[in-house]
Amino acid sequence: WPNTRAARSCAASVTSRALPPIRFAETRDGAVAYLELGSGEKTIVVLFGLWSHLEVAWEELRIRAILDRLAERCRVVLIDRRGTGLSERLAVPQLTSSGVEDLDAVRRALGVDRIWLFGNAVGGMIAIDYAATHGAHVEGLLLYGVGARGAAAPDYPWAATAQQLDKWLAEMHRGWGSAVALDHYAPSCAGDAEVQQSWARMMRQSASKHSMPLLLKAYSRMDVRPQLPLVRAPTLVVQREGDRIVRA
Repeated sequence: WPNTRAARSCAASVTSRALPPIRFAETRDGAVAYLELGSGEKTIVVLFGLWSHLEVAWEELRIRAILDRLAERCRVVLIDRRGTGLSERLAVPQLTSSGVEDLDAVRRALGVDRIWLFGNAVGGMIAIDYAATHGAHVEGLLLYGVGARGAAAPDYPWAATAQQLDKWLAEMHRGWGSAVALDHYAPSCAGDAEVQQSWARMMRQSASKHSMPLLLKAYSRMDVRPQLPLVRAPTLVVQREGDRIVRA
C-alpha cells in the first residue's frame, strides 16, 4: 500500500472501466482463476500472498493504478491460487507444489513458453519453487517481502515462531470481518477509513473465517530452502525497511 496521499492522486487518474474477463485454468484439483491486462511482449505473472480476490483487487484503484503502469510495458496476469478468491476452495492442498501446478496450468492456458514471476510472501515461495522445478519457463523472478520458510526453525530464526503465529491467528479470528492486522501490513494507512473498508472486504472475499487458519497453518509448514540452489533465473529481491511481517 503506497503513501495515502500519493495513492489517491494516482488513483484519481485511473478511469473507471469494466473488469477484464475472468478466466479459469483446469488442474486435477479444480479451477484456477486468472485475468490479463496489457499486451506487451513479456508476460509477468503476479502471485499474491496469503489471500487474494481478483475482483476486489481490481476495484481498489490504488492497486489498479500500479497494475496499469506495469501493463503499459508487459502482459500482466493475476492469479487467485487454489483455496483463495475465485479459485477452487473445496478440500484442495495448500503446498508450494500445488501452487506450482496452478501456475503452470495458467501458463499453458495463456499459451506462453516463458514468463516473469512477481511474488509476495506465499506467492514468492511458489515462484521460487516454480523457478527451481520449471526453470526453462522462467525468465526472471521479482520477490517482495519473501522468506524461504514460513515458520522459524533452529536453523532458520528469521521467520515467526509457532507462538507468534498462534497469536496472529487468534487476533485474525477474533477480529474477522474488520480491518484486522492492517496496522501490521500497512501501518501508514491503518487510520484511513477507505483503506480499512477495502482491506476488510478483501479478507472477507478471499477466504472464510474458518478457512483462513488452514491457509496460515499451511504457510507455516512451507519451506523452499532446498530449492534455492536450483534457481538459475535472474532474481531481484526487494525488502521494505521495518517490515512488520517479513524480516529482512
